[in-house]
Amino acid sequence: MQFDLVTPAKMVSSMEADYVMVPGEDGSFGVLDGHCLVISTLKAGLLTVKSGTTETNYCVGGGLADVQPTGVTILADDVIKVSDINIKETKQSLAKIQADIKSYTGDESKAVLLKKALKKQAYFEAMLSV
Repeated sequence: MQFDLVTPAKMVSSMEADYVMVPGEDGSFGVLDGHCLVISTLKAGLLTVKSGTTETNYCVGGGLADVQPTGVTILADDVIKVSDINIKETKQSLAKIQADIKSYTGDESKAVLLKKALKKQAYFEAMLSV
């Protein structure tokens, strides 16, 4: 089946895949060729793609999954290959976003910033957990 991983900035991956494990908002789910139609929101977490004997793992920071019988397209807000995660940098980014969250909390004028910061926090935490 066809697998495409896309962010707002670029096409990250486009390949034939045998199996994809998707971190759905309501729980992770596997996709094989011939899967029924599904559109699902994504939570921050691990996205696994298997093709033959090769397995590639990504950390996604939310988005959408569009599953068709012939393939799956992941529209990710943020994505990084697990092998490219820099733990030190991620911990620093997480600390900064947690400080931002504290400064936004309780200020109604910063509600949108708080929502974005909480989503980013979940992404960094997912990166550290994989």
